[in-house]
Amino acid sequence: YWRRVKRLYPALVATLVLTAAYITLFAPNLMHGLRGAFWSNIAYVYNWWEIGHGQSYFDRFNGASPFTHLWSLSVEGQYYLIWPMIVPGLLKFAKTPARRAAVCCGIVGVSVFSAVLMWLLYSPDTISRVYYGSDTRMFSILLGAGLAFAWPSEALTPQIKPHSLIAAKTL
Repeated sequence: YWRRVKRLYPALVATLVLTAAYITLFAPNLMHGLRGAFWSNIAYVYNWWEIGHGQSYFDRFNGASPFTHLWSLSVEGQYYLIWPMIVPGLLKFAKTPARRAAVCCGIVGVSVFSAVLMWLLYSPDTISRVYYGSDTRMFSILLGAGLAFAWPSEALTPQIKPHSLIAAKTL
């Protein structure tokens, strides 16, 4: 957590402060909801703030917020808050290849559930709920997490063969 805070928060806070200052001085038409957008970004819940306030990522004609693109940081922040609490239990369980495969399948199953939830909740009238929701966006992050259990880093070859380097350079 501390590494993430040290890496991302200085840039996030600078962006929020400078943008809020700009809005205050030069774009007062964007002042509505500024305080809520600022603090919800600091707390990594901006995606849910956007949903709760009916903000649409796709509405570019009604004074879109300059903070709109920060919703994905909130989804990642929520993942980084919850996932480390789950991983120790999964690692403790996944001691054998069969159990590791079961964990991988379970994670992929939750990922599929997230994608199905996105499909079920989709409505053209409320697209922002599906677009911003942590629960409906978690499938992509969980696919990577499942892959980490399917192909753990300790199973990777420490030495890369010269012909593999050549193949990688051509990509």
